[in-house]
Amino acid sequence: MVYEDPVQLADLLQRLTRRLRRAHADRLVPFGLTLAQERALRIIIRSEEPPRMTDLADHLGGRYLGLFDLN
Repeated sequence: MVYEDPVQLADLLQRLTRRLRRAHADRLVPFGLTLAQERALRIIIRSEEPPRMTDLADHLGGRYLGLFDLN
């Protein structure tokens, strides 16, 4: 299947990534996790020692500052 129209190809790629993201999020529901929480857990699990909160935030790109309750 050849797509000469880059807009059509971009649209198909966007629809595919949405489906994959939705399917992944659906698999996390039984565990009570969001995609952001799962990503943070993967980083923690792969660390040799527990990361500091600032290191974790840096690793996540600072996009998930609301992920942790710092009160």
